[in-house]
Order: sequence, then C-alpha cells, then structure tokens
Amino acid sequence: MSKRALLSASLCLLALPALAPAGVAATAPVDPRIEQVLTELGKAQSIQATAISPDGRQLAWVIRRDGKPAIEVADADGRHARRVSAAATPGSCAESGIAWAPDSRHLAFVSNCNVDLTSTQAMRNDIYLADTRGSAAPARLAALQATCARCSGRHDGKSLGFLYVAGATRHASADAAAKPAVGEIDVTGVEMQHVASLDVASGAVHELTPAALYAYEFDWSPDGTRLAYTAAKPPGDDNWSIAKLYMQPAQPGADATVLVDPADTASGSLHGLQIALPRWSPDGSRIAFIGGLMSDQGSTGGDIYAVPAGGGALVDLTPGIKVTPSWLRWTSPRSMLVSQVSNGQSQLADYRRRRRAGAAAARALHHAGQPRRRQRVDGDVAVRRSQAHRLRAKLVCGRRRSARRHVGRYPRHRQ
Repeated sequence: MSKRALLSASLCLLALPALAPAGVAATAPVDPRIEQVLTELGKAQSIQATAISPDGRQLAWVIRRDGKPAIEVADADGRHARRVSAAATPGSCAESGIAWAPDSRHLAFVSNCNVDLTSTQAMRNDIYLADTRGSAAPARLAALQATCARCSGRHDGKSLGFLYVAGATRHASADAAAKPAVGEIDVTGVEMQHVASLDVASGAVHELTPAALYAYEFDWSPDGTRLAYTAAKPPGDDNWSIAKLYMQPAQPGADATVLVDPADTASGSLHGLQIALPRWSPDGSRIAFIGGLMSDQGSTGGDIYAVPAGGGALVDLTPGIKVTPSWLRWTSPRSMLVSQVSNGQSQLADYRRRRRAGAAAARALHHAGQPRRRQRVDGDVAVRRSQAHRLRAKLVCGRRRSARRHVGRYPRHRQ
C-alpha cells in the first residue's frame, strides 16, 4: 500500500468518532404518544360473533377469554352480562357457533373441550342448548366427532343447521394446519364440509348437501323447507373462489339446482368473480348475495345481486354503486339492511325499493363520515338528493348523520 493510500485510510478512521455523535443527534426523538396508543390497543378485545334474539331483548356474543373463545349473554343494551358455558371448569373449553331459538330464550352453541395440536385425531364438538333465563346447566343435544360451524336455527325450532365435517382433524379453513398428505393427492383423506341438520328432540344428524360438493355458506328459506348455499367441488381449501350458488329442498339426498355460476359468461358483470352471503328474501321468492373480486373467504365486498329462487335471470341490484357492501340482511321483501364501506368509513345503510319507477334507494343510517345536506323532520333525518327528491331515514344507531346513494333497480318479480 502506498503512503498516500495509508494516510487517507488513517484520516477516515480518525473521523469516525467525530461523525458518530452528529449521526445520533440527527435521529428524531420518539413520540411518547406512540407508546400510549400501543398500550391502549393492547386493551382492545375482539368480538368474534354476535347474535340478537328474535324478540330483540337479548344479545349474545363470542369473545376471547382465558385464551379461548367464550360466550356471553346480556340485555340488548349490554347490561347484566353473564357467561354461558357447558365447561366443568371455566375457561377449559372453546365455545362458539351461537344461534338463538325462535322462543328468544334458548341459545344453541358449539363446545370443544378437546384440542389435538397434531391435527391427526378426529375433533370432538358437542352441541348444547342453554336456557338464558334459567339457572340450569346447558343441555347437550349431540356429541360429534366432527367440526361444526355457523349454526342457524330453523323457524320452527325443531332443527338446527350448521356446516359439518365428519371426522375432521382440523378446522375448515385454508389457513388451518393440516395433517401430512398420505396417498393420492386431493383424493385420499379429503375432508368434506356439508350443510347438516340436527333434530333437537332426538339428536340425530343428517347431511343435507350432496356428497360431491364442499359447502361454504348457507341460509334456510323462511319456511325452513329449502336451502340456499355456496359450494364447489373439492378440495374445499382451494376452490372457494369458483364456488357456485345452489338451491335444494332441505332433505338428505335431495337434488341440487345451480342458480348462479360465476364462470358462466351469462352471469354478466359477475363473470369471473366470487360470491358470498346467500340470503333468502322474507317471502322466499328470491336469493340475494354479494358478488365481487374477493381475495379469500371472509374478505367480502362487491355488488348486491339477486336471483329468483326457482331459477331465472340474475340481476345486479347495485350497478355503479360508489360504496362497497360487505354484509346484508333482508328486512322486508322490498328492503335490506346493509353494512358497507365508503372511502374507508363503515356505514350501516337501509336499502329500500321505491315503488315509483321501481328504483332502490340506499340511505346510510350510521357512519363516521361528513353528512350531506340534511334537515330534521319530526325526529327523523330528511336527506335531500336534489331539489326535486327527498328521502327520510330513521336512525337506528349512532349520531344523526346520513347520506344517500342511488343503487340501481330491483327487478319486477312475477309469481
């Protein structure tokens, strides 16, 4: 090495200690509010599921307690909260899958007290019925070597429907740990999820949907005689994105009818997209669902579609909408309650079909955004879309803020 190069290297080494303090001093100080925010976020508790009793007087929810999902019940306003459990020792079982009986007094749920971390043994789930107004222990309706999810009671209270995987070693989910693959791939040991019904009186379980279909979501018809569900051929973990909408009588071995196939070009704007949340209209004439580009099951968002329950033309009820519906529930044959997202803000909206010209109007009842022009009329909020048109929307919760969206047209249904 030359003397010049050696001198240059020595000067650089001598300069490092002098540069270090300047670099440290240039580091921006940590905002103390960050630690406060993180501390408060750590106190937040996630509600995994909720269910309101049919009479609107009680509220049940699933929340994590002692490291496991637990069930709590309270008055509709949140008072008098108490835990509902079939566990011999509090916190020893994972309990979820809540569904109210039509009498608004009894609550069905799923209890899992045996957890196999190896995902090689069949899971055990018991279905219980609790008297939420009494002090007696919940009554066990069935003990199953299977997974049970998304319980839903039939209107007569005699049957309970749920998603069912007989002999399951894992939860039905694409991100759940699976047992090692053995034998022919996608043939040997494939676990199939079906819609099943439980007879409350006898405890008998009946698989309702076809053996060759993997079911994802379902809904009873209002009279309990038919099922609407989304399903695809196995493997279920891979094929949710190509699921179709089916309808069939609510009986074992019944023939299933394809109502909507997004892979079919005849599905119009739904072509190539995903479907979720099938819901029967109260009169049993139509089935609505949300269709859109969704990455995974549970990431629901898109337009609201409807199809006649007996088969027929698929209709996009919300063409050109500027918000993203993510959940819906019919409130009458002419209206829906919809959870939607608008510019990052959550809204609860009442979608109503206007008799005049058959148009549908969506009126946001609760959101965190800025209100449009409004005026108070007899305790309601009158929202003005234009000088010539006015809608009234009664608030169901939150602050008196409202916004209106034009969401397309309902088809004229012919009986």
